Amino acid sequence: MLGIAMRLQSFTLGLALLLFPSIAPAQAPCGAPAALNDGWRVTTPEAAGLDPAILCALTERFTASTQANVHGVLVVRRGALAFEQTIDTTLA
Repeated sequence: MLGIAMRLQSFTLGLALLLFPSIAPAQAPCGAPAALNDGWRVTTPEAAGLDPAILCALTERFTASTQANVHGVLVVRRGALAFEQTIDTTLA
């Protein structure tokens, strides 16, 4: 029963984002964390002294892997969220 409720909720959210694209978050560069006012201070990988190309390549590698059981990559540096990328495991 819980599975059906979760699927219905996901379907409803997806439908809302299709019908009302203005409520969807803007497409951000790979791994750019969104400022959600959730208590996390947000920065860019560059400002944190990280190479975003390497971080994006890392997530692409996890996405392409059939062996990895990784669902996301989160990097916090000096107390700030510098990189956040969800990995779509349904593609593997």
